[in-house]
Amino acid sequence: MQNSKPIRILVVDDHFMVRMGLSSSLNVEPDIEVVAEAGSGEAAIEAYRQHHPTLVMMDLRLPGMSGIECTAALVREFPGAYILVLSTHSGEEEIYRAMQAGARGYVVSFGAAVSSFAQQQGSGSVAIGGQGIWKQRNCDSSKHRRSDRKVAR
Repeated sequence: MQNSKPIRILVVDDHFMVRMGLSSSLNVEPDIEVVAEAGSGEAAIEAYRQHHPTLVMMDLRLPGMSGIECTAALVREFPGAYILVLSTHSGEEEIYRAMQAGARGYVVSFGAAVSSFAQQQGSGSVAIGGQGIWKQRNCDSSKHRRSDRKVAR
């Protein structure tokens, strides 16, 4: 049984074409609604305040305030914020810093996967392509080890 409420998404990326493509791909899903887009960290914070999305899809590389700084600011102001980092960069330190800032998950090289973004039936966890990828990475700061676990909504 599908939820009656759509997943409300804020897309944050400094490249207009990426935002447009991602938003267009997501908006074709019946249970997803892109409620706002932002091209900078500052604009993302304002958009979050106005729209209170279910999920923020955040690029790490933004002009001015970085995606990591924006994630930390959003989580400070809105402790229940769900932020999914989208990045073409998979450096362990960058991923670790994003998770420490409060991101709930990340997707590396997200282009093809995003078009099949959908809500998993029953559990309410976010999935891509039918496989649960909405996972939190638990980082051991002393060893930088990560272990996957599903995040409950």
